[in-house]
Amino acid sequence: MYLWVNILIPDITKLQNNLLLIRNVGGWTAEVFGDMIGVTKQTISNLENKKTEMTKTQYIAIRAVLDYEMEENPNREMLKAAVNLAFYTLMKYLKRIRKKDTGICIRCAEDWS
Repeated sequence: MYLWVNILIPDITKLQNNLLLIRNVGGWTAEVFGDMIGVTKQTISNLENKKTEMTKTQYIAIRAVLDYEMEENPNREMLKAAVNLAFYTLMKYLKRIRKKDTGICIRCAEDWS
């Protein structure tokens, strides 16, 4: 279980910007996903189409559902990847890619030794 004390507006924005992708990767209809977090399918649609801004309460509910789904279903690699992409920049991913032979990070030239 996670405790969110200081939720940053950029995190809420990132989740809202990627909500449709995450929901589709999870295989949920707007109605099913809405039921999971306690809102209507219209609310999900409004969030995905940016007709309304995501509230902190909605953010917490969505993150709780996503965290639960990823923890209870460890074989949902695509869902984990979609959630990670929503919160981490491409550069952070590139920094994790290393060249096997040298231990040097590709694109950022960090030493991984």
